[in-house]
Amino acid sequence: MSTTPIWPIEGVAIDSTGDMVADSLGAKVTDLLGAINIYVGVYPTAAAGAQVDSGNGAWVESPAYWPIVPASTITNPFHIHGITVETCSVAAAVFELSLYAGAGHTEVARCRFAVVGGFFGNIVNLVTGVRIAADSQIDAKLRSSVGTPDSLNISIRYAEEI
Repeated sequence: MSTTPIWPIEGVAIDSTGDMVADSLGAKVTDLLGAINIYVGVYPTAAAGAQVDSGNGAWVESPAYWPIVPASTITNPFHIHGITVETCSVAAAVFELSLYAGAGHTEVARCRFAVVGGFFGNIVNLVTGVRIAADSQIDAKLRSSVGTPDSLNISIRYAEEI
């Protein structure tokens, strides 16, 4: 049985065998629909947020990657949609937090926020989520505007393709 592309121009979305063409318009739309119609979760679940420390000095990035999600924890492709700051060690600072995926530490999200006059509860930062491969670890690095090492506890909100 022969297959017919959904558009008259072969290669726009589906090739002559009926497979999705990588990076085609159809593939992008499929990814977008997947990002809308998926399971949403938080990590860590039913536990305190993961600790992330900054480097020692103003705007010095932490020298180590701080683990947020261990490898093989989220078993389907996923998108990070939000970062929640649960605790903060200082009363006034500007922070820049970066998230990295996989063992190669590819940056997938970055947000900037300020704490002024004390930390009074959760700070929720919405981020645009790129598609992250299943079973990828997520690590973080932190910078702050003050000269001492600062500490946050964070969690992520993610959408998992199911």
